[in-house]
Amino acid sequence: MAKRRKLTGFSRLMLALLVIIPGAFVGASYYNGEDPVAKFKELVGWEEARSTRSSTSRQSGNSDNSTRGSLPADDRQAGANYDNTERDELITRIAVLEERLARCQAQDVE
Repeated sequence: MAKRRKLTGFSRLMLALLVIIPGAFVGASYYNGEDPVAKFKELVGWEEARSTRSSTSRQSGNSDNSTRGSLPADDRQAGANYDNTERDELITRIAVLEERLARCQAQDVE
């Protein structure tokens, strides 16, 4: 009869890192009604890198710089990585967060 070996501490850690933790992540994502693959890409930042590369390549092929000429150099460089829809979403998000901050500061004063 073959001798049965016990798992070492390292093998237990590797089992947890490779099987149990990703399985729990997928299960929790499904339970919350989210797509686990999209959630993982969002956490890691893979989608941002792809969209940034594609928007940069689209802008480099654009020969119309009339709108860029009126912006200061810092604004042109900061906005180079975002297209108009992403920029509008970010501006809206900043406005909402500033409003929340103002409300929190007003509640702390009272």
